[in-house]
Amino acid sequence: MALVRTVLPRKSIVQPQHGASYETDVDNNWSIIDSLLQDSTDVSNAIAAANFGFTPTAGSLLTLNIASGKGFLNGVLTSYAGGTLALTAASTCYVYLDPASSLQPAFNTTGFLPGQLPVAVVVTGATAITSVTDKRTHFNQTFGLVAAGKVLAGPATGPDAYPAARALVASDLPGAPASANQFLGGPVTGAAADPAFRVLNVADLPASAIRKVAASDLTAQAADIGATVLYAVPAGAGGLYRLAAYLAVTQAATTSSTLPKVTIAWTDADNSTAQSLDITATNAGNLLTTLAQALAVVNAKAATSISFSTSGYASVGATAMQFAIHLRLEAL
Repeated sequence: MALVRTVLPRKSIVQPQHGASYETDVDNNWSIIDSLLQDSTDVSNAIAAANFGFTPTAGSLLTLNIASGKGFLNGVLTSYAGGTLALTAASTCYVYLDPASSLQPAFNTTGFLPGQLPVAVVVTGATAITSVTDKRTHFNQTFGLVAAGKVLAGPATGPDAYPAARALVASDLPGAPASANQFLGGPVTGAAADPAFRVLNVADLPASAIRKVAASDLTAQAADIGATVLYAVPAGAGGLYRLAAYLAVTQAATTSSTLPKVTIAWTDADNSTAQSLDITATNAGNLLTTLAQALAVVNAKAATSISFSTSGYASVGATAMQFAIHLRLEAL
């Protein structure tokens, strides 16, 4: 009875028949299998190259060859032309794409860090590479260093898009209401903390700027003003401050009056000694044109106070003299 041989329909692998054609059948089957295995390897390599790029292979001595590839960096498709990377002898080298250098390959001997795109773990001997373990993944979206004054965020307007480094705009900020003369900022001093609404502080402004740091506006004054703190100098903010003062009679006395003088007090930043200075003189004019003004510069110690007071007020008659005093303090 004739033997019916099985033939696989897709690849023509045949069941060998004992006899004259047995060896031929076996040889043909092995040839087909070898071809299929090679095709499978080629397909796998092609898929890897298409999906990843940056294929790592051992080169001569301690050189790692890295094929060309593309990846997203801060939402921008970035290309690498391919090249080589010299590794350290007798080490385990963690090879990655460096987002700080436009996805250029780099390595360390400690391990992959967040933000790096792994390529391979390469073990080296004294003079040559001994093994290459592929560590590439499908996920090649990463983010590089962000310049000062910018944040990593989606688009300010328009359709959704990959995050990119850009400056903040008003629509990025929370819509919570804030009281007048407040802004959203971190703490004035101390450790970093979440932003909160607060008043502007001298430490928030550039050191080179002239900044108004304090003000006082008192009206309808009918007596001397005792020592009053105008500004508490913050820690770390000692230095030169300029004070402007303006006094004027706002209501003349029935008979006569004396507009008081203004005295300022502070602690000197260089010798830590309490200081005081009369910056205006008394004025007995008793007219609505009676006034005094002054500018003074002090060198105030940090964590002390700058204060003011008046003295010499006098008023004679049923109607008392009244005056207004306006003070402005600037950091220089």
